Order: sequence, then structure tokens, then C-alpha cells
Amino acid sequence: MRFRPLMAGALSSVWILVLSIDASACSVSDDYYKPSNFELVQESDAIVIARAAREEKGRGDNTDVIFHVTASLKGLPTSEVRETWAGLGETETSDPGELQNAHPEAYGGPCTRRTFERDSEYVLFLRQADDGTYHVSSFPFARVSEDFLGMDSLWMKTIQYYLGSGLIKSTI
Repeated sequence: MRFRPLMAGALSSVWILVLSIDASACSVSDDYYKPSNFELVQESDAIVIARAAREEKGRGDNTDVIFHVTASLKGLPTSEVRETWAGLGETETSDPGELQNAHPEAYGGPCTRRTFERDSEYVLFLRQADDGTYHVSSFPFARVSEDFLGMDSLWMKTIQYYLGSGLIKSTI
């Protein structure tokens, strides 16, 4: 009979551990709402097409991904963008017909995509920091770092439509 209380205690401890891991991964406030794609385009300081070039040591044991900007749809950012707490590796490609949901990795823990493939291109929505550097916007569950699937892709046509032009405004 002593087995049941021990088992119940062990199971509840495991359950508490599972809940605490899940809760610490990504938490948004009750009043958070994911910005629409239109809001992302309007509120971003820059929107670029960039190639994942290399990985560098970040803070602590974390790594950062350095992107080389190949074209700018909005703004004039620096030629390199650092995405902190990110890494290079194999990843699923963004769904070319999807406009509502972000890359699947955004729903798996940190709320934004953190894995990129070396030499692949991405459409990045950037914010400019006070020190002048640019960083990928950190809106949870938003389409801030999707695969670049060509200028004729649905995502690129949507961005261009929201910008009010079918042309890239500047290149770097």
C-alpha cells in the first residue's frame, strides 16, 4: 500500500517539472496580440533579404547567427545583421502558401525562429536599437524571419503590396 503514495508523489513531481519547463520557454502576457502582417510591414524599421553566413559566439554559452544583407525592401540597415541566441542547422522550410502563421519553430519554445541554414536566404523584419544596430523583431508567433522563396512567392507579393510598390526600394 505504500507504493501508491510514493507513485502519486513521483508523478506529481514530474508533472510540476514538465509544467515549469513549458512555462519558462516563452511567456506572453494575457493582452498580447500577434501583429498582423500589415502591422509588421508598417512598424518595422527595415525589411531585408539576408543570407545566413556564419555562427559566432554570443553571450555565455549561446551562439548568434550573422546574416549578410543582400537586398532591402524597406530602410537602409547595415550590411550585416546579428540574430542573438540563434544557431545554424537543418530546419524545415517555411510554407510557401502560408500567410497567417509563422515558421513552425516559432511555436516550439522560444516563440520565434532560432534555427537557420547556412547560405540560405531569409526575409527578416528588423528593429533598430538605440546604438544603431539592427536586430530581427522579436514579436512572438509573427512572421519576422521566414525563408526567402523568390520575389514571386506569396509572402514577397504580400510584403510588396503592403509597401505600396512591387519594386525593391534599395539594395546593399
